Amino acid sequence: MDIEALWEAGLSECFAGEFDRVRTLFTRDESFAEMCRDFVEINALAVSARSTDQHVHDCLNGLKDEILTHFVNSRP
Repeated sequence: MDIEALWEAGLSECFAGEFDRVRTLFTRDESFAEMCRDFVEINALAVSARSTDQHVHDCLNGLKDEILTHFVNSRP
């Protein structure tokens, strides 16, 4: 997965102006990278299935919150 996929999956509002920092963390922190890959995969499945399942959307929102928290806590 390339880092641009995060923006295409709707995480751009979480990381506004932080592309380089996100890319650095993505390449150095396997846990962060795994959460991001999971988000992109779940989002793609939800979009392709035109999912309106609230559980799927809750899962995506929870994962988005975890990703953002991990990102914020990684700041030096």
